[in-house]
Amino acid sequence: MIFGKAGFGGAVADFESAVTAQDAKRSRKAFGRLQETFGQAREPELLDGGPRLAAVLEQVPPGPRAVVAVLVGACVERGADAERCAPAVLAGLRWA
Repeated sequence: MIFGKAGFGGAVADFESAVTAQDAKRSRKAFGRLQETFGQAREPELLDGGPRLAAVLEQVPPGPRAVVAVLVGACVERGADAERCAPAVLAGLRWA
């Protein structure tokens, strides 16, 4: 899959797709894009991105999982629904 959409929303979609497909190479690229594009993310991208990243959090390897959890929290700080994001983030705490 070629990265389709630009910005944080596109990075979330690419990361979600790569993680679900268990494609390590695509996941690494999309993970980098998540970090590169977060700072310029628009509000709708954050509102949508937080819950979507939380939904795949359990499938992410432990190292990058912590960073993705921080991104989810940052999305919540900027308006994403905490109730939709919290269960996946809090579930990871039991293994931290």
